[in-house]
Amino acid sequence: MAEKTEELAWFTLFKERAPAKDVATAWYESHDDEGKKLAKGDAPTSRGKLRRVLVDSDCPEVRSDAASGWKYTGSVMRALDEVLGVPPPKPHSRGGDVRDGDGGVPFRPKLVCEASGAPGTLCLWWSDYDTAKQAKKLREKHGITHRLNLAIEVVHKFAAEDDEFVKTVHVPMEDCFNPEEELCEDWPKQFCKILEILRAWRDEGVVANINCQMGKNRSGAAVLLWLCEECGWTLDAAVPHLRSITALACANPHLLAALSKVLKTNEVIPLNPAADGGGWVCISPPGSPRQGAANEFDRGFEKGGLSEAANRLAAMNATSPLDEQDEEEEDEGEIAAGDIEPLFSGLDDVDD
Repeated sequence: MAEKTEELAWFTLFKERAPAKDVATAWYESHDDEGKKLAKGDAPTSRGKLRRVLVDSDCPEVRSDAASGWKYTGSVMRALDEVLGVPPPKPHSRGGDVRDGDGGVPFRPKLVCEASGAPGTLCLWWSDYDTAKQAKKLREKHGITHRLNLAIEVVHKFAAEDDEFVKTVHVPMEDCFNPEEELCEDWPKQFCKILEILRAWRDEGVVANINCQMGKNRSGAAVLLWLCEECGWTLDAAVPHLRSITALACANPHLLAALSKVLKTNEVIPLNPAADGGGWVCISPPGSPRQGAANEFDRGFEKGGLSEAANRLAAMNATSPLDEQDEEEEDEGEIAAGDIEPLFSGLDDVDD
């Protein structure tokens, strides 16, 4: 394939936003017989090469598509799968607020990156802990084969027998509103580890679920990392997109500051907008999570804003039965709330 994309007929069609099938067919026909054979013999690599040419292009049409979430590029990739004879992904639900018939546990996986599960692709779901712990349902309903837990407080709660349904990997992260130097050094290292895991899963061809406790900050930041580092999204497009999927996603400014270091960007990530013109900060509650907490929080947020959500969450945590281990964790995690102004130090570049 020639190096100068502006000289290629398929790229001209792409810039003109021709039907995706025409672009994919023109790209395939630009190869000689041997190139066509190689393309069909290794479809994931071929898709990756085409995607890389587009992502690396600096033409206005490509930048415009990136700003819209690579929607047109995605249609071209799907058309290329058809041209190369890759079977389409099996249809499945995009998730939602579903209750388990046995225990009433909320089941709310959210699809953020759709893919076939073929080598070279990563189908990515996003959830809270309540959803992530339901391994059998993850596998049966959505074909999820791997789960990545990022909540340090629930590592011990994942059952070993779940390996029958999904492979579980942990990167134990804290979600706290604390700019201490040690933690701010740990977070970037953990993000790099997450990216390494997800890239390996993509090469393998995995359908994965990422979770933390509430399905907002740590897992949201990991999804944000993948969208920006591997899917061509910009921060200013990806953050609102994730916040449109789940209430108060990416609401820990210190965690986002650590993520910005990994992405090597000075781009400002605003807080979740509040009605008074300011912004919300939302941190997962310390200690052991309560069943349904994330679901109650989101319902409260939808109904009456953050105050209602916080009240519902506090009430649930106060009345839910605990086992002995949970009681110990709750005592250790109980902290008096004092003046939080010092916690904002070093965040001058984050919107108020």
